[in-house]
Amino acid sequence: MNVANSSAMGIVTLLYYLGTVFLATLLGIFLVLMIHPGDPRLSSGAAAVEPQKLSAVDTILDLIRNMFPENIVVASFERSQTIQRKSVIIMENATEFEITRDVSRQRGINII
Repeated sequence: MNVANSSAMGIVTLLYYLGTVFLATLLGIFLVLMIHPGDPRLSSGAAAVEPQKLSAVDTILDLIRNMFPENIVVASFERSQTIQRKSVIIMENATEFEITRDVSRQRGINII
């Protein structure tokens, strides 16, 4: 290729790149203005959920469990998670709490 063809191809490539970047920027700004991601008014109807207090061992075991899923298709949209259930045991002169841990499937992407 000679210099004239190379410079013409370089200019066309640069214009194409700048045009696509400009359109992507406009599309991003438009979508942010329309969707309002992170707007607290959109999630005001959601109930406050008390976070579970799991130990580090439970979390690490959940990670290991999610690394080797039972079903590869289900693993793409669900994940294993340890859930603590607290039950009250009322005895004659005392009240005790029994904490049981169950592994259940939660909606969400199975990622580490």
